[in-house]
Amino acid sequence: MTQMSLKPSEASTGGGFPRGNLTVVHARFGEFQQKDENGQPMKSTFAPNQGQVIAPKMVAFIDLASLEEEGTVFNQRYSVGDMSRYTAVNDGKVLQILDPKKGLSSNCNFYALLKQLIQVGYPEDRFGTDISVALEGLEGYWDQGTGQDNDTDNVAKLILPREIHRFPWDSQPVVAPSSNGTGGDVVGVAVGLVKELLDSGTAATRQQLSMNAFSSPLPESTKTSLMNLIFSEEFAKTLEPEGIRLEGELFVR
Repeated sequence: MTQMSLKPSEASTGGGFPRGNLTVVHARFGEFQQKDENGQPMKSTFAPNQGQVIAPKMVAFIDLASLEEEGTVFNQRYSVGDMSRYTAVNDGKVLQILDPKKGLSSNCNFYALLKQLIQVGYPEDRFGTDISVALEGLEGYWDQGTGQDNDTDNVAKLILPREIHRFPWDSQPVVAPSSNGTGGDVVGVAVGLVKELLDSGTAATRQQLSMNAFSSPLPESTKTSLMNLIFSEEFAKTLEPEGIRLEGELFVR
């Protein structure tokens, strides 16, 4: 270890802030409960609910992988609303809203993300109901806010796309398994990475697998295909002949 210089001219970029050229590697809806430093549900410090446990919220969990620093993945959350209004289905890919007369609230952070995507060129008619289809594989430049002077305080703090460099549907498609079983394709590479992860003794989660894939020396096009495959429903079926199954987000033998 060396002593750190305090000279601003010798500072380096980075430091864990999700800014720069990033790609969406995982997008799901789910429940989020704020917790304190002891891991207990956080209680409100504001009247009139002071001392009461803060209710969990429905959020969009979006993992952004850096295209500039291999192995760096930022876990972002964008609020959707009260759990009483929504139910996540299809492995968190789709939200069901309990009141069919109402849609997504225009006051939530997830709405701000979608609105910003459209502002920078995402065609609104390409949005369906599946968050994974809509966002996974999207590449672009991300930073706080929209870059506009009229951002509200809340929007100014959000990590949002400023430019889109590749749409999800532009990604290289996943290659099907080869008939000779050599594993010389994306599926074979992915299965091999799962086996390595299981043998390493590290928690074999899809998140860890995606980080291992992204930090590997593979070509960028292969990494993109791997990310799409790892978080697909078809991947679990691909692993069954190998005696591996997916329980939630954990790979087990």
